[in-house]
Amino acid sequence: MVLEVVAGQGVQRPERLVEQQNLRPADSSRGQVRIRSDSAAFPQILAGLKISWAFAWPPLIAAELATVIIIGLLVEGLLFRTIERHSVRKWGMQR
Repeated sequence: MVLEVVAGQGVQRPERLVEQQNLRPADSSRGQVRIRSDSAAFPQILAGLKISWAFAWPPLIAAELATVIIIGLLVEGLLFRTIERHSVRKWGMQR
């Protein structure tokens, strides 16, 4: 049996989707992302998606961490160093 997974609509038979959208079967896939599979293949597709997500997640977190570190260094170097320099001069703590 062929099933389709459409965002927000759950798992439905293609004929029912075509009836709901008033489209011909050839036009039913335009404009929407669908996972079409035999019901026996769906667990393998799901496992592949989970593995892909597992490999994609750590680089995403690493990139986010690198961005936070860079922003932190810029704030420290530009903002706080400037405030400290002016404060030291103002209060006569500079040699």
